[in-house]
Amino acid sequence: MGGFTINGCGATDKFTPIKSLGTFSCPGCGNVAEFTLDEVKRKIKVFYIPTATLSIKYAIMCKRCERGRFIEEHEKNGILNGTMIVEATKDGIEVKSKGSASPGVRRFTEHSQSTGTSVTAASSAASSPTCPDCGCELQEGAMFCWKCGCNLSERAAAEEAPSPRTCPDCGCELQETAMFCWKCGCNLSERAAAEEAPSPRTCPDCGCELTEDALFCLQCGCNLSERTAAQEAPSPRTCPDCGCELTEDAMFCLQCGCNLSERAAAEEAPSPRTCPDCGCELAEDALFCLQCGCNLSERTAAEEAPSPRTCPDCGCELAEDALFCLQCGKKLSPDLTSPVDDSPSDQQAEEADSTAEEKPPVRMQNEQKLLPDTDFSAIPRKKFCPKCNMFYVKTKVSCTVCGGELTLA
Repeated sequence: MGGFTINGCGATDKFTPIKSLGTFSCPGCGNVAEFTLDEVKRKIKVFYIPTATLSIKYAIMCKRCERGRFIEEHEKNGILNGTMIVEATKDGIEVKSKGSASPGVRRFTEHSQSTGTSVTAASSAASSPTCPDCGCELQEGAMFCWKCGCNLSERAAAEEAPSPRTCPDCGCELQETAMFCWKCGCNLSERAAAEEAPSPRTCPDCGCELTEDALFCLQCGCNLSERTAAQEAPSPRTCPDCGCELTEDAMFCLQCGCNLSERAAAEEAPSPRTCPDCGCELAEDALFCLQCGCNLSERTAAEEAPSPRTCPDCGCELAEDALFCLQCGKKLSPDLTSPVDDSPSDQQAEEADSTAEEKPPVRMQNEQKLLPDTDFSAIPRKKFCPKCNMFYVKTKVSCTVCGGELTLA
């Protein structure tokens, strides 16, 4: 099996299955796989093209590992005629006569289709025992592990021993014949009887406890047999348009004529993709709308992008780490989500009004004193406080002296 090739010329084997022989445990790969009877033709290759046939042989092949053994012409005929059978033993695949007590004539010899090499299959050795702690391979009948010293007999006895009995309340370990827990006093017999007892039957309407053979509730008169039958009965089929009750095999509604098969198919079909601008129906892989030209990929990216941060006063777009608004000068809180409330309270405003005449105004940066003869047309548009007559830049919101609201000059 295999053949050879030199500079595109040589010989190759072509395998053609003739008959399936069943499933066996392959002694070559160790897997349970299907075996077939194959016809093996050795052909001459000229520039890698098979041409004339040199010889024809027959082999039993494993479909998993593609290994097998050649058989004689009479063995092939016996397998096809049914006078010989193929069996799998620990020594390999054997061919023997039907009804024969002795094994077949030949020992299994493996051949590889890919390499052409052949090896004799050794008898499959039983799996050796291993240590449960370190996994080291042990000899048969070993009592201790030679590597870690594990006591194999004690380990096997511990694994086979049943789990100890415990108290259901405190979890304390108990003797097998104990009637009460020695730690918490739990009555084990009563607890076991209560767990094994079925739950009592109750009325579905009022919840009253009933006997097992009761047909009516003694408290509310509920008909238990009818209620049970109604609960077990399937819900009737109805028309999705008019709600009329239908038979199970109805194709149309007898009252409104609804086509039930088309309606069911329409409900199961996925909703079509539509343009977000004009609502036109689109193909699943469309990138632009054929009606309005909407760029669907850009629209999807814009919808998935997070909304920008804006100033809560003027609505100006802000950077994520901004502490002040560049448009109105509003101071933002450290959490970068809400503005700082710097407006004075009513009490502070009254105190500022009462002391505004006594206390001279404090000169602040970007402030100007309003003189009586000031020409407003010559002054750039700024904000001023009507109470304190103080000028501020137009981005200022409130007066720093009295806390009053500023107006445009």
